[in-house]
Amino acid sequence: MVELMLAAGKMAMESISGTIQNMAASKVAEYEKDVATMYYNYNKNQIQEAYNDTYSSLMANYAEDRLELSNEYLDASSDINVFVSQQSTYLTTTSETESVQSRLDAEYIESMNNLTANNTYQISAITSNTMAQNLQLDQTYTNQINALDESVDAVKQNTNNRILSSVMELADAGLDEYRSYKAKNDSKLDDLLSVSIKGGLY
Repeated sequence: MVELMLAAGKMAMESISGTIQNMAASKVAEYEKDVATMYYNYNKNQIQEAYNDTYSSLMANYAEDRLELSNEYLDASSDINVFVSQQSTYLTTTSETESVQSRLDAEYIESMNNLTANNTYQISAITSNTMAQNLQLDQTYTNQINALDESVDAVKQNTNNRILSSVMELADAGLDEYRSYKAKNDSKLDDLLSVSIKGGLY
């Protein structure tokens, strides 16, 4: 009987303790998830802000470089026209003037194309880098959340195993108690039968 009572007490304590531990583990995990989410959102915003700032700076520089190049082109074209107007007709022909202007036009177009290509490359580079940062951040956050869930599951599994073990101990103690009780009753019954048989013989 003592063993049965001890086993029942242990099972009750394990059940109470397990419930408390499960609740505590869930609460801690919930808090840590909130913290992880807070840092995730903060870092997400930082990455986006950095991208926006860099993108704006690149586009501003691009526009400034285009404007500067256009002004240089217009100044050079104006200088050609002034130079031509100051020269004698026999020194500077129309074809020579057109040749110089054509070379200037070609250099201007090439420089503009180079500016555009360089700007496109830079925008592509910061976009790729931002995507990589976001992917890494997402993966880290997912790993953190999964680890917290697994931690809670491990605590619950451990407490469930302990409760199951205490239930099995209680069952074993109950079975032992039953066997002991049955053995005592069987012995008493044998004694009674023996007495009855003897009495009947007299």
